[in-house]
Amino acid sequence: MPEITLSFHSDDIDIANTLSKQLKSLGNQVNMDDAPFTDKKTAQKWTELYPDTDALVVLYSANLQANVNKVLNENNAYQAKEKISQAEKTLPVITVVIDNIEPDPIFSDCFCLYGSRQKIEVLARNINTHVSYLHNELLSPYKRKMIWMSCIFLFMSALIYTMLYAEEMVKIQFIITPFYMMSLGALGAISYMLFNIVGLLDEKTFSVSNTDTNNLRIILGAITGWISYIILRNSNYYDDNNFVMIAIVAAFITGFSSKLVVGIINQAIDAIERATGITKSATKEAK
Repeated sequence: MPEITLSFHSDDIDIANTLSKQLKSLGNQVNMDDAPFTDKKTAQKWTELYPDTDALVVLYSANLQANVNKVLNENNAYQAKEKISQAEKTLPVITVVIDNIEPDPIFSDCFCLYGSRQKIEVLARNINTHVSYLHNELLSPYKRKMIWMSCIFLFMSALIYTMLYAEEMVKIQFIITPFYMMSLGALGAISYMLFNIVGLLDEKTFSVSNTDTNNLRIILGAITGWISYIILRNSNYYDDNNFVMIAIVAAFITGFSSKLVVGIINQAIDAIERATGITKSATKEAK
């Protein structure tokens, strides 16, 4: 579900609300910003102001034009144009002109739709079409990166798995196994991202363009794979014939599902608090 930020002048709230309803009916999530041009916001990058949005739609009216002319002087008008140009590289910016006027030159790099003569329903469909196209174009490099990373970790997992059953590696199996589980945890994290990219999952917390967060997710998957190995290594399952299968499932699932890991950790903390009496003490203090 694409997330759109609809920026408009506060006096244009009625048309903004109507357009927002139409965009939501097309499957978009819409955030409203009725003060896009202020001194504070002009100084910030749009990618910082709207970190989770997939596209920025600016309703350009006579009211907004007057606001732009008032806020932007000759110096920060250049900064604003630079900001919009930079945003276009990572965030689609669509200017929708709803009055019979021409947009300010600072929007010259943006895709422009003239909607003064279009019905709201038609305008919403046009916006939705362009948001989908521009968003997919911007995400292509990130998707290609995810494909390469998936292939690398898949190859690593297959290679280490083969080494586990090689007769020459039996003596150092205890060294190979933790690396295998770490690679599976990372592969689980990447699989989670791929499920979101292809649309089988739709997690609000996931954004394919958020490279730093996605890299940390992969590292976290490797960490949970390592922790799974430590737990299983010191359990009764270690001497079981099915240890490798159990390890594969545990490492992959903990890397794939952060909710599962957080839930297990919270349950363990609750159990420790009850065992040590911390929960009882807190309850008494509350009373």
